[in-house]
Amino acid sequence: MIRKLPPELIREIAAGEVISSPADVVRELLENALDAGATRLYIELWGGGLDKIVVSDNGLGIPKEELELALEHHTTSKLTDLQNIHTLGFRGEGLWAIRQAAQVRLTSRPPQQLGGATLTAFQDKTELYEHPAPAGTRVEVTALFHHLPARRNALEAPAAEGRKVVHLVSRYLLHRPEVALRLVVDGEEKIAHAGGGFAEVAKLLWGSVVANRLLPLEAAEGPFTLRGLLSRPELSRPRRDRLLLALNRRPVEWPEPLLQAVLAAYKELLPTGQFPLGVLNLDLPSEHLLINTSPDKSRVRLIRPEAILGFVSQAVQGLLAAHPLARALPEPT
Repeated sequence: MIRKLPPELIREIAAGEVISSPADVVRELLENALDAGATRLYIELWGGGLDKIVVSDNGLGIPKEELELALEHHTTSKLTDLQNIHTLGFRGEGLWAIRQAAQVRLTSRPPQQLGGATLTAFQDKTELYEHPAPAGTRVEVTALFHHLPARRNALEAPAAEGRKVVHLVSRYLLHRPEVALRLVVDGEEKIAHAGGGFAEVAKLLWGSVVANRLLPLEAAEGPFTLRGLLSRPELSRPRRDRLLLALNRRPVEWPEPLLQAVLAAYKELLPTGQFPLGVLNLDLPSEHLLINTSPDKSRVRLIRPEAILGFVSQAVQGLLAAHPLARALPEPT
């Protein structure tokens, strides 16, 4: 159920400017879809997202009586307190911020609801009407920053903004390989994934040469689980831009101690200045993680990290123990 956040909780949220580019819009809508349990996603961009952005999903949907509330400031169905965050979104300002920057057409139907409804909104003007609709949610965002010329002029060319969206969507898909996803930019299909495992997404996005040199990793100890792919030592890069982490399925920047725990396992296997490639999903109890640290939700802080660091270090060391001729292993199911 969507509800207004209480004032005392709003004061604790590190809120800030949410929508400054088309990629911000896509991130908010993509996270909403994943939080709604979507297993199929369709994303479409025109004019780099400035003309139109469409995100459709087969998730839980929004009841028609809650559509208007969903676009108000600090309203959410996801958050009860900041110590128990289990969703990608939690600030309750994403849809509201999009509404302030563009025209929004929100269509939704929960599976148990007989008919769907559409809400059109722009700033303080709204219109709601009911009609048949498939289960799930479709959000259409048009004329982004049309009434905010300074913000629009600060953006790069549409093609560059479109590339940022492709990069963003690719990042989420790497951590959510089970999701079927299609991304179309200006009529050209950029990503088409039918759902699968880490190896399938790595092959799709990074190519077979890289994917065939990634080792599947699956480890568990107590409340901690670690799954994903890491490169065999003969595959490395001078940058760490393809060493990716999600904590509780949230793509984040590496907390430095956690990054060092992974790199230490490669210390004797890689030349100086080289980094492994990979994508890792680390799941841990919420009391070990502080998420509310930055408005864009990209940075987190580990709480009582010693056990976590030991678990990750041991898991990566175990994966690489068979090297220098690390064998390609079948991906865990």
